[in-house]
Parts: sequence; C-alpha cells; structure tokens
Amino acid sequence: HLDEVKRHLADYYTAQGLNITASHMYPDTIDNAAMDLHEQYRVALCRQQAGEYESAIDIYTQILMADTAGIADWARLGIADCNLLLGKFDLAIDGYKEIIGSSSSSAPFALLGISEAFLRQGKLDRAESYYKIYKQNYPSAPGSLELEAALSDQKPAPNEGKIPKAIKAGYFIQVGVFSKKDNAKNCLRKFKTQNYQTKMEDYDEDGQRYYRVLIGPFQDESLARKSKADLEKSEGEEFLIFIE
Repeated sequence: HLDEVKRHLADYYTAQGLNITASHMYPDTIDNAAMDLHEQYRVALCRQQAGEYESAIDIYTQILMADTAGIADWARLGIADCNLLLGKFDLAIDGYKEIIGSSSSSAPFALLGISEAFLRQGKLDRAESYYKIYKQNYPSAPGSLELEAALSDQKPAPNEGKIPKAIKAGYFIQVGVFSKKDNAKNCLRKFKTQNYQTKMEDYDEDGQRYYRVLIGPFQDESLARKSKADLEKSEGEEFLIFIE
C-alpha cells in the first residue's frame, strides 16, 4: 500500500513539474509487472531530470527491450540525452543518429541533440551542419537560441545567474544534498553543463556522510536571491542560500 501511495504522489509531483521530488517517490527498483511502459518512461524521465542519468538509462533500456514501437524511440532519445549530459558524446551521437534514421517523431530533438553534442566538443562546423538540417526539415519548429548564439559566434545575453570565476567567497545556492557521492557528482555535472560555477562539499551529520552541491559564489545577497528564484522556476524545486 505504501508503494501505491508513493506512486500517486509521484504522479502528482510530476503533474506539478516537480520532477526531482517525483523521482524520490518512485521505488529504486522498477517492477516491470506492476508498471506499464508509459509509467516506466515517466520514472526514467524523472530520474533524468533529477540528474540520476545512469539510473534513467537503465530504465530506458528496459523499455527498449520490451517495446519495438510505441515509445521506444523516445526511450532511445532519453538514453542519448543522458549520455550527452554525462559527456559521452560519441555514444550520444550514435543514439541520435539511430533515431533520425527511423523517421521517428522524436527525430527533430535528435537533430538538436547532435548539434549540441558537436558544439560541446568545439566542433562548430559539424554542429552548424546538423542545425541547418534541423531548420530546413522543420521550419516551423522552435529554434535553439543557445545554439544560434554559439554558431553565430555571439555569446548569449548575460545571465546574472552565471558566476564570475574571480569571485572566491560570498553567497551560494544549495541545489542538492545527497548521501551518495555519485548522485552529487551527477547533479554537479548537470549544472556545470548549464555554465554555472559549482562546487561540492561533504559533511557529517548524525554519523552519516552527506554531499551538498552549491552554485556560486555570488557577490551580494540580492543577486543570489534573484538567481535562486530563476533556478526554482526552471527546476521546480526549492533551494537554500548559504553564506561563506
């Protein structure tokens, strides 16, 4: 009965956009007999958005093994996205190309994924080539401002949430606390890919070792609070401000 309650809570949090909270409501081990493929996909997506990329890949892979049509290509896209966020660019690109070759409805996202993978490797010509294919084949689809800015050799508009590297102390935003170091590293990596300056600290509480992930430092409290509000809106979670 407790698992059923947690699943209902997970569905509620997902509907509210609180994917990280929803991820913690689902069981660590997915029971294929108890969940249909669409519910398994929701779990995987929550894990992915919570920065638990390896766990998400495992669930997406289970879906691929069970489904040859339906949501299989979306699961394949999820695996490629996770590999991209893990910095496994070759694996990500191979996954995206497989989707493009299948004429799936997820193909536009795969083209964008390939562009981003090449961009993160500094291969601007190849990134631009795939982005042009995306724009030519899907002219009514929304473009990527980040890709367009990078490919036109322009920097994105300044974002107050981005931290000058010269600053060494001040205000920090805590974006996660984990009992497992690997999960903290995944969270750290997630925000680093968004160009935030991050760090991880460990501490002991009641005999248990924990790892906190911080964004910052910020020069003053008002800037930290504004960035905190922006992050909470985009992530669907509440964060804390630290002063060091």
